[in-house]
Amino acid sequence: MHEQPHDKRTPAHNVELAQGSLLARIFETQTISVNSTHHQVIRNLGDGLLASAIAPDGVIEAIELTDHPFALGVQWHPEALLSGDHLPLYRALVQAASRH
Repeated sequence: MHEQPHDKRTPAHNVELAQGSLLARIFETQTISVNSTHHQVIRNLGDGLLASAIAPDGVIEAIELTDHPFALGVQWHPEALLSGDHLPLYRALVQAASRH
C-alpha cells in the first residue's frame, strides 16, 4: 500500500536513492524518508530513464532522465515535507531554473 492513512506531513517509509543519481547528489545521502499517497506505480521504465528512488517493496518512487541536467519526477509529496528534510529538492530546482 502506498496510500498512507495518516497525515501526509509525516513520512510513511524510506526510499533508497540510486548511487550517483541526481536525487542522491541533492540529498547527499542514500536513504530518505518520504510520504506515500499514490495508487499508481511505474511498471516499465522508458528509454533514458533511471529509477532513482526505490521503496522497500520494490516500487519505483522517483525517476530521472539520464541525459538532462534536471528532469526529475517523484511519487511522494515533498511540498508536505518542507518542514522536514525535503527543502534541498526545492533549492536544487530553483538553482537549476536560475541557470536557464
